[in-house]
Amino acid sequence: MTANRMKKRVDMKFNRGFSLTEVLIASFVMAVVGVAVMGSLWIFSGLVTQTEEYSIAQQEMETAFQTVGAQIGNAGLGMPNNKEGQGSFAESFYSAATPPVMASMGAVSRDWGGPVTLATAPDLKPASFVTAKTTLPDGQKVYAGSVLYYAWSLPTGVRVRAMEFAGTEIAQGDEVKLQFADGDVEVLESFQYDGREVGISEKNSSAASKASTRRWITFPTARVPFWLAGWDNGGAARGSGSGDRVNGAVAVMAPESRISFSRTLSPYEEVHLVQCCRLYLKNGELIQEFFDTGLEAADRVSKVVARGIAGLYFTFDSEKRLLTMYVAARGSTPRASGGSPSDWPEFAPPLSVSDRKYPIITGALSWRIRN
Repeated sequence: MTANRMKKRVDMKFNRGFSLTEVLIASFVMAVVGVAVMGSLWIFSGLVTQTEEYSIAQQEMETAFQTVGAQIGNAGLGMPNNKEGQGSFAESFYSAATPPVMASMGAVSRDWGGPVTLATAPDLKPASFVTAKTTLPDGQKVYAGSVLYYAWSLPTGVRVRAMEFAGTEIAQGDEVKLQFADGDVEVLESFQYDGREVGISEKNSSAASKASTRRWITFPTARVPFWLAGWDNGGAARGSGSGDRVNGAVAVMAPESRISFSRTLSPYEEVHLVQCCRLYLKNGELIQEFFDTGLEAADRVSKVVARGIAGLYFTFDSEKRLLTMYVAARGSTPRASGGSPSDWPEFAPPLSVSDRKYPIITGALSWRIRN
């Protein structure tokens, strides 16, 4: 009887539940572990999100640099520059009729402007062009602005097979006849770049259309742009239709410069099409405008190069011929803590308060204008 009673007590001892103290301790331990795990997950999630945001900004910034890099690398090729302070670049595009925007990118006997010209606003007003240098904190004197105009030469692969001009050198007002191989005229007229037609358009053959860039061409060694007056098939009257799209056609070039350029043309020079662009920032988008068939807004071709851009600034050292482009790109999700990046140049306009709420990455790229 006693043995059975003791066995029952032992069984009851081992079968009883947890005490309240034990339950509270276990709950506390689980709560601590849970908080630690959730905190780690929260931090990890934040790091992943932040990495994604910076990746987005990095991609947009790289897209901006890559899109304009090759173009700026050819800025001023076959054109004069203003290094001598004579305003020769703008003058070389002079026209008694409506001039192209290139004629506004500088002034006579002034050293500002050229194939790379900066402005403070994208409105084509003379007051917006930067005509005076800014002294940077390191003492360097440069032109600085938030809008970039640049004229560059687009290679076509078409080479001149023969040329005729009076004398031994090309000077002011000279007329040059150039002969092309079979099919080259069609190539020049239907040439495409970046999915759009930029070739020499017959619609822009009149003197009044010189505001267009569609009939301005350059050659690497000429250092002066030419206006393509029209096609001439072995002496046939231009505009008669008999000289259009004829193999072996002769092109008549007439420089519109009011100053003399003592330059010679080498045989088999490659024809380049003059392109003029404007880069500026609008509502967080990097906008590139091509001055295609005139100066009016309807005559321009615009495209968005990159989105999520918080800052854009340019400097140009005319002595070293060095153009620098500064870009600040932001992510798409705002963050609690803001502030301007420490590596955004202090001489550039500060980033807006709304942009500083996002993760921001900055970068700069320089090109030497070699014309």
